[in-house]
Amino acid sequence: MVGILIYLLLARNKVSVAIRKGILLSIVVCSFALPYLIENLYTTTGTYEPCLQEHQISEAVYLSYCPSNGDEVKMCYDIVKESAFCSCDVEEVAENLLVFKGNIIYDFLVFIEPYVFQIAAMCIFLTIVLLVLRLFYLAYIIKSSRHESYLFRGKQYTVLHPKRPIGVSSFRLRKSYIIWQEEMNYLTPSEQEAILWHEISHIQQRDTWLKIALNLTQVVWILNPVFYYINREIDRLNEFLADEFAVNKAGVDVRDYASLLVKMKRYQHLSVSQAFNAKGELKRRIVYLLKEHNTPSTPPRRVLAICLPFLMVVSLSTMTFYSMPAITEQLDTIKLHQTLTTAIADHNGQKVFCKNCFVAKYGQR
Repeated sequence: MVGILIYLLLARNKVSVAIRKGILLSIVVCSFALPYLIENLYTTTGTYEPCLQEHQISEAVYLSYCPSNGDEVKMCYDIVKESAFCSCDVEEVAENLLVFKGNIIYDFLVFIEPYVFQIAAMCIFLTIVLLVLRLFYLAYIIKSSRHESYLFRGKQYTVLHPKRPIGVSSFRLRKSYIIWQEEMNYLTPSEQEAILWHEISHIQQRDTWLKIALNLTQVVWILNPVFYYINREIDRLNEFLADEFAVNKAGVDVRDYASLLVKMKRYQHLSVSQAFNAKGELKRRIVYLLKEHNTPSTPPRRVLAICLPFLMVVSLSTMTFYSMPAITEQLDTIKLHQTLTTAIADHNGQKVFCKNCFVAKYGQR
């Protein structure tokens, strides 16, 4: 969320598309890797317990479940004397009392936990199945289409001619493939060349592999709405980069290329490959092309493009460094609350425990 906020305020529509794409990918990489890196740094320095289910719960968390001075302590003493539930000396009773304190938020989290994990597991399974089906569909297109070896500007490509029109697109698995549509033969040679350069740009950027990686990452962030925004934005930037690449390589006028995009709209079906059936945003692409080629790169924009990736990494690292202890303390509190809830059920509603006995039985330290 912090990364996207920085992106929207400082990067979007302010730096080049290539820099914007790099920033979005750095947000994904940093968000995925930084918690583990910072955790290992804390663990190595000995100032912080790792955020794992097996680590020892901090004494600071236990203190919130220990009775304070006053009537609560007296009540606990009475319970201890009557039940004799621990072998502590009288002087040690105050240090070893552990009192369950209800919390509506923690109670709700403990209640929904199994359902959340079941729903998440189902969503993860469906995500993987959909990805596999899409890859199988690409393999089916390769197998069922007529192949044509095509040498373009010194590089070899395999042009696929499907039995049914599915739109011009491209993808790269073991080889580089360009899906052609017979209606494209009605275009002029220069227009066909511009289309080929657009698809070659997707191949050279390895957009297919990037999309597969993002789909696999979705398994981790399947409930994170920010990730879906990043996914859509990267798809849009990939099209911007491919359009810009085609204009420069084919040497066509920007307005002529924009007209070609509109003409293509009559022939094109939904894309199959690198966008994985994502709908194109024709108007955004045309507006970007016309605006980008009429807006000179000013010194402030160049300085921002250089400094922004560094600012992104530093800000995300700093946020992770200071937020991980607070997050772990909350996880510890929830874990202790959940274990106390289990202990209450095991002891027929008893809500006061001896910490030493509790630790010995439930493995919490």
